[in-house]
This record gives sequence, structure tokens and C-alpha cells, in this order.
Amino acid sequence: MAENARVVRRLQRQVAARNKELTTEIVIDLAMGVFVTSLTAGGVFAFSWFLAVWLGGVRVPAVPIAAGVTAIVLLVGVVSAWREVNPLAGLKPMSAADHLAVQVSRGLGGVTSVNRHSVAGIATLLLAGPENLVSAFRSWLHRLPSEAAVLDEAAEILLSCTPEIDLRTIEVSPQALQIVRRLNLIVARDRTTKISLTEKGRDIVRSKNSAADV
Repeated sequence: MAENARVVRRLQRQVAARNKELTTEIVIDLAMGVFVTSLTAGGVFAFSWFLAVWLGGVRVPAVPIAAGVTAIVLLVGVVSAWREVNPLAGLKPMSAADHLAVQVSRGLGGVTSVNRHSVAGIATLLLAGPENLVSAFRSWLHRLPSEAAVLDEAAEILLSCTPEIDLRTIEVSPQALQIVRRLNLIVARDRTTKISLTEKGRDIVRSKNSAADV
């Protein structure tokens, strides 16, 4: 009982430290996401408003149109970020013909031609903010469970590895297994359900004071 309580305390410190790291990542991603998304949304809104006024005149409800376009762009950005869409995937460097087309368009009309490279660049810029927001949300979902019952189960897994154990022979919750796996405390043996302790895991279950007690 005392041994189990000692391992639980060490696991609590390990879990708290890992969740603290995740919280820092969440704050950074969230701040960057809000900042970049605000900039891109403002740019999309201003461009849409200007285009609506330019094409339809002052009688056109430019503000609602710009707001609608901005909302659609943000929604598509969030969905694309969640699905991990990469606008640059499969994009090859611009060829000599592509560079020539850009130069000709600039010389004739003063406007750069729109090609896949420019579209991919704009899409990457628009996805930058939503990607940070989605990353923050995923990090929040990725936090380690810290409930006492789950930590107690995780401790039992570690203490049962003498020197290894087959997971099919014990009842263990996915949350407890998640803790010992993500903290790199166990390692699978030869692609089986048998697990053994890593050096870090052995340090956790040692009877004497260890780095886990610091």
C-alpha cells in the first residue's frame, strides 16, 4: 500500500509537469491564433468591403457582404486546419514558363497573374491563424488525466511489471494506459501485448528516493 502511494505521488508530479508544459503551449498557440486570425480576418473584411463598394456602388450593403465573406473564409479555414489540409502539398517550384507569365502580366497590365503558387501562398496565410487555434484545442484535449483513481491504476501497471506483464492478463483503463505510455514509462515487447518498464519507469517504481521525488 505504501509502495503504491509512493508511486502515485511520483506519477502525480510527472502528470502535473507534463500538463503544465501543455498549458504553456496552449497559451502560446491561442495568443498567436487570435492575433493572426484577427489580422487576416480584418484584411479579408476590408478587401471584401472595398470590392463590394467598387462593383455595386454605395447602395450595396457592403458591410453585411464583407462580414459574410469573412465568416465563410474563417469557417473554411478552421475546417481545413482541423483536417490538416496543406495548401503547399504537391506544389512544385515555379518553372521558367511560370516566371515568364508573371513578368509578361506585370509588363502588360501591372497586375501579377494568379497561378497555383499565389493561391497556395494566400491559402497558407489564411490558414495560419486557424491552425494555431486548432493546435491549442488539440493540446487541451491531449492533457493527461489526473484523477486519483486513474493514477492509482497507472501505478498498479508499473508495479506489476516484474520484469514484464501481458496487458491481456490485467484489467486496465485506457486512461491509465495512456499515462504510462505518454510519459514513456513502459515499452512494448516485440510487437506483442507484453510491456516492460523503461529506465524512466524503473526510476518511478524504485523504493529509494529518485529523480521523480525531486
